[in-house]
Amino acid sequence: MTAPDVVVSLRPPLFARIWACAFPFIAATILFREVSPGTGMTKWVFPLAFLAVGCVLAVVLVRQRVDAYADGRLVVRNRLGGRTFDRGDVGDVAAGPSGASRLSNWRLELVLIDGSPYPLTVTEHPPLPGVRRRVERDAARLREWLTGRPAPFL
Repeated sequence: MTAPDVVVSLRPPLFARIWACAFPFIAATILFREVSPGTGMTKWVFPLAFLAVGCVLAVVLVRQRVDAYADGRLVVRNRLGGRTFDRGDVGDVAAGPSGASRLSNWRLELVLIDGSPYPLTVTEHPPLPGVRRRVERDAARLREWLTGRPAPFL
């Protein structure tokens, strides 16, 4: 749920967040059923490691978001950290491939006033058909917020 003063909110798709939370538990349940209680500790290592890594990835995916507020704040929560920007700190929003190749994942980056880029990892998508359109649509929404004329919350 978003706050009423959030005018633009970018998050991973709902199905991806649900899948990221459910998958490690489903897979660990299947793996645990294969391990009999009398076996050694080595058979428990893989299911426990799989469950731990899956839980960490689920928390990271669910935590990622970008919220642009009506008062001019932009709160970015990336994979490992977060940062809050004022509207005056951001010069532009760039959309494009995240690597050197056109086959890299597509994502948005904030171009700060000093010229340094700040990636928005929540917008990162694999190079599939239609992804470029979605990333450019999200860039347009953030540019509207940047100019002070945000689009209605969708």
